[in-house]
Amino acid sequence: MEGNKIDFDSRKVEMEYADEYDDEEWEADANYYYNQDWQGLVELRLQMALKNPEDVDCQWRLGEAYVLNKNYDKALIFLSELHKQEPEDPNIQQSLLDALFATGKDESSIDWVVDPNVLRLNRNILEYCYDYLKKKREPKAVYELYTDLYAYGYPAFDDKQLLHFLFRDKRFQISDVKAPTYDCFISVGKNK
Repeated sequence: MEGNKIDFDSRKVEMEYADEYDDEEWEADANYYYNQDWQGLVELRLQMALKNPEDVDCQWRLGEAYVLNKNYDKALIFLSELHKQEPEDPNIQQSLLDALFATGKDESSIDWVVDPNVLRLNRNILEYCYDYLKKKREPKAVYELYTDLYAYGYPAFDDKQLLHFLFRDKRFQISDVKAPTYDCFISVGKNK
């Protein structure tokens, strides 16, 4: 990391929102991402981060690329420093948590400036899902229910774990527990 270190202390420039990628860079980024060429993505995003050292989103995208490329130690160092500069940025927090959980650590391993809200499969999640679904007329895909949780914090579980957790509660009706979570629909039983 030493040769590619970005000076975080110089990052006090106020910038109006601007699209930092030109069309070719955006297309290359999307191409690397959708082809899961994580090393190519790291190289492209490193160039962009060096070119735009004051752009927090550019810096975060580089940290995200480190996580996707499974360079977790590098991601932890990089994103921890970035978090100190932008402690409330949810993208930085999420990528930092992705790196932590991928290494078998939890959120207590970082000295957070602003603590993230980490969601766990517990009674609160169970009741949130029940209350949310009982207001819906139509069943909802489990994957959608899972992604909705990101509005409240970082789920320390995946969509399949959520499905199996809810499956154990008889208040929920699930269309096909073996289907992918985007094709598996969930609702709550009607009161009799």
